[in-house]
Amino acid sequence: MSVGPRDEELILRDGTSDLTADETLTLTLRGGNSHQHSLAVLILLPQDANVDTLTWRVRFTDTGKQHSITPTTVHTSGTDTTPVTYVIPLPVTDAESLEVLLDVSGTENWGAVQVWLEHVSNAKTPDAA
Repeated sequence: MSVGPRDEELILRDGTSDLTADETLTLTLRGGNSHQHSLAVLILLPQDANVDTLTWRVRFTDTGKQHSITPTTVHTSGTDTTPVTYVIPLPVTDAESLEVLLDVSGTENWGAVQVWLEHVSNAKTPDAA
């Protein structure tokens, strides 16, 4: 799937290296996530690994405004045709410190995983091939 141009400031993981270990990705959203320009986190998994799961969590970590966006989310190998893109809409908030935690079981290779933000209205999950 051709995704088109992305705002470089909103790319958390560009996929130039394979995901083989846990990673914590961070971004500062100046002014938070407004209703007028609501964002979503997109996670593109290009391939399955030989293990059962890849777990991720999206959360804001500002002091006094800490909250998880979604419960821990798990991709189970073999349940979706890859590549697959997950879309996680962010709530409206004035919190600015965003974290995306990727938890790899063991040291398996999930391929050139990409993580980025884009406007919810533009965030589309591609159909399975």
